[in-house]
Amino acid sequence: MRILTGRNDLRAARRYKIFKPGFFARKGTSSSIHLLNISKSGAKAHAEQPPREGDRVMIECDFSLGEARVLWVSANRFGLQFVIPLSENSLAQVVG
Repeated sequence: MRILTGRNDLRAARRYKIFKPGFFARKGTSSSIHLLNISKSGAKAHAEQPPREGDRVMIECDFSLGEARVLWVSANRFGLQFVIPLSENSLAQVVG
């Protein structure tokens, strides 16, 4: 696991580089994803058919990570902001 930080990184939450399969669900459909990095407040993911910017999706990765808002989409990658930040325990389960 690699911790991602940077001098110009304005995000307060520490991000962890991961490669975990999961899925997102919205409006009765679901699609496979791979989480590429994660923090208590959000994640970056990859999907063959990503959601659209502004969508609200449910994220699963071995267990529910809750609802997230899609902040940006670039090709097959997209950024997520969790509606309710992850607990330390949930983050440790995903990263561990």
